[in-house]
Amino acid sequence: MDKPDLAALESLRNLPRHARGQIKLGGLSISYNDPLALYNEYDNIFIKRIYEFKPLRQAPAILDVGACIGVSTMYFKTAFPLSTITAFEPDAAIGSIF
Repeated sequence: MDKPDLAALESLRNLPRHARGQIKLGGLSISYNDPLALYNEYDNIFIKRIYEFKPLRQAPAILDVGACIGVSTMYFKTAFPLSTITAFEPDAAIGSIF
């Protein structure tokens, strides 16, 4: 995984709330519907690594329930490239960005 461009990440904090857009962070192209929400998700998941774990096998099966716009799914697939991921987002407005 590429190192995140922290300046690009910080730029999300200055955009208007609930504005749709797209940004490239850490080699990933991410679509969003709220730049501040993406900032917080990316910071927690990729920078602070709140979902980091050691899997019991090389190809874990991962359930991402409440996947939002898919940031956690991208993290899991980046961290565990052989994993099988089932992602679900019940909010159709948010899930459509996924």
